[in-house]
Amino acid sequence: MSTELQSDYASELKAIKEKEEDASRKLTQRKKELEIELQRSEEESSKAVASAKSSAEKLVSQEVEKARALAQKEAEKLLQDKKQDAEKIASRRLPETEIRKIIDDVLLSEFKM
Repeated sequence: MSTELQSDYASELKAIKEKEEDASRKLTQRKKELEIELQRSEEESSKAVASAKSSAEKLVSQEVEKARALAQKEAEKLLQDKKQDAEKIASRRLPETEIRKIIDDVLLSEFKM
């Protein structure tokens, strides 16, 4: 009976060893699968971030262009309005007292100190 117990004991040890090796193989395989999945997720995330960055840069560029065009339009309108004002003023005849005041204020102010 002692040999039978030893044989059963050896069989049990062998079965335990096989189960440990099988579990180890399964864990190793699962670890590899998870590493591959993680790498794929990282690549997808990198692509998504790059795409979002590109979209954001394009949007910023478009908004800057819109703002530039609007500012240009407003500047042209302001310039046109001021040009019309200048033409109105230039077409008016100023009294001599106004002319002297302008000359004194603008031209001769450099010499007054």
